Amino acid sequence: MHIDLNDAIKIHARVSRTRFGRGAKKRALRTAQQLRRSGDQAGAAVWERMAAEIERAEAKDGHQRAKRMPVRRGKG
Repeated sequence: MHIDLNDAIKIHARVSRTRFGRGAKKRALRTAQQLRRSGDQAGAAVWERMAAEIERAEAKDGHQRAKRMPVRRGKG
């Protein structure tokens, strides 16, 4: 079984969301910033992609959650 970089980013994003919850994206961006400051541009780019994957997954989850919520109707 071969896991390419895109798969690894998706896996790590899922693990980060599970471990860090709502703070996962912020942590990924902070790591990217630290790597960029230290001169690791490629590493920073990977962590930025992971932050984008976290954001995409959060948006997808939010959309699915909204679909499941019952519609409240006013009195009348």
